[in-house]
Amino acid sequence: MKEDFCCDTTLGGEYYLKARGLTYEGIGDLTLLTAPIEKTANATANGGMYTTHKAKLVTAKVTFANRCKADPMKLHSENCPIDVVFVEKSRGIRHLFTQAVIVGNPEINASTGEVSGIEIACAPKSYLRTKS
Repeated sequence: MKEDFCCDTTLGGEYYLKARGLTYEGIGDLTLLTAPIEKTANATANGGMYTTHKAKLVTAKVTFANRCKADPMKLHSENCPIDVVFVEKSRGIRHLFTQAVIVGNPEINASTGEVSGIEIACAPKSYLRTKS
């Protein structure tokens, strides 16, 4: 896929995650927070504006399909850092999280087959976005 085609005409779509040799299917939202710094605006007691900058991790919030072979709860049980790749299949973009940790408070929706509440985090220097 050409970058100009994907980025101008396909804005979202199908995605999946690869970790430890398994492919985890997305069923809902994938939200990537890739900025390494959080900026906030504040006011002094006298009404003067100022900003603060706070370093933060790169994170991804994911809603998974509750599949047996690639059970999202198995991914959540990982205690050591792992490499995770998010593939935006529809756009031809990959997001590589190396030495990532799996965190969050998973929720299983038995009616829809969605597993939400899982987040993946890594240091900004361990994140890379590339074209497939």
